[in-house]
Amino acid sequence: MNPRIAGIGTALPAHRFAQDRLYAEALEPYFRDNPKAGKIFAHPGIAYRHSVLPDPAAFFAGRPGAGARNAVYAAEAPGLARQAVEAALASAGFEAAALGTLVTTTCTGYMTPGIDLKLAATLGMAPGLRRYALGGMGCYAAFPGLNAALASLRSGEAERAVVSCTELCTLHFQVGSDTDNVVTTSLFADGASAIALDAAPGPGWQVEATRTATLYDTAEHMTWHLTDTGFQMYLSAYVPMILRDAVGSWLTGWLAERGLAVGDVQHWGIHPGGPRILDGLQAAFGLADAQLAPSRTVLRECGNMSSATVFFILDALTAAGPRPGERAVLLAFGPGLTMEGALLRWEA
Repeated sequence: MNPRIAGIGTALPAHRFAQDRLYAEALEPYFRDNPKAGKIFAHPGIAYRHSVLPDPAAFFAGRPGAGARNAVYAAEAPGLARQAVEAALASAGFEAAALGTLVTTTCTGYMTPGIDLKLAATLGMAPGLRRYALGGMGCYAAFPGLNAALASLRSGEAERAVVSCTELCTLHFQVGSDTDNVVTTSLFADGASAIALDAAPGPGWQVEATRTATLYDTAEHMTWHLTDTGFQMYLSAYVPMILRDAVGSWLTGWLAERGLAVGDVQHWGIHPGGPRILDGLQAAFGLADAQLAPSRTVLRECGNMSSATVFFILDALTAAGPRPGERAVLLAFGPGLTMEGALLRWEA
């Protein structure tokens, strides 16, 4: 039997901002020199975003350095991660002490002891728990986290595992009116998500397969650098076109190896790196609007939460009530450019 996703949990910070108000009340002074900025923030694909910052305008007015930003991360990230993990455990009906493996992912802060150890200690996980902390991988990191958990379950190292993804992207908004910076600032948000996995059979999403591919000659199109004022992201305007051209052949080839075609997959959870990425992949795969609705809804209501986003989308897919035997494909993309996928099958 394939390991199954037995529970999903998500968590958002308490501070929710309408996209237009966030720009007008907090960020406009930093971008007013770019005549495109207002239009970029007004894109209908994103309506709301959440942040651990109660007053972004006041925080950024102080011109915080990397240390100040990371201090907020260290104070806020473990609690948000705990909310998501507790929700996933409750959904699965698991006790934290019964877990054999915990995998955490993040790319928006650094702390030691890390989120993994803080989760294990505060939730009462076993002292012999195997912990894996993945950092710096970006929007696709949920998949390496999933792969690490699957390896642990399939090897017999653990019978139950949790993958936790926590990102506080809004801490790293950067001052600068160049269009690339405006675009990235208009997309990213804070959130945490988690899944609980079980090696034993039962209801939920069975993980049939995962797949990775990296386009090594396009690495410069998506970067994430530590600077004196926190992390600086660069997202090339060419990324949607690169992914549109590359993902289609990669995905159809992978499905064909398993005797499947795009039409055999009923549910799609595509990481919404931005509205243009969803538009391009919807056209490339010939997907119906309803099949992209979970991805677009999460983007609209929450923004791009980096590695945490894909499990929010999986939660929405699950809430929609898949039928036994139906399949789902999850996809995410990040620096590399790296393409990650998971093929799931629903069992009641």
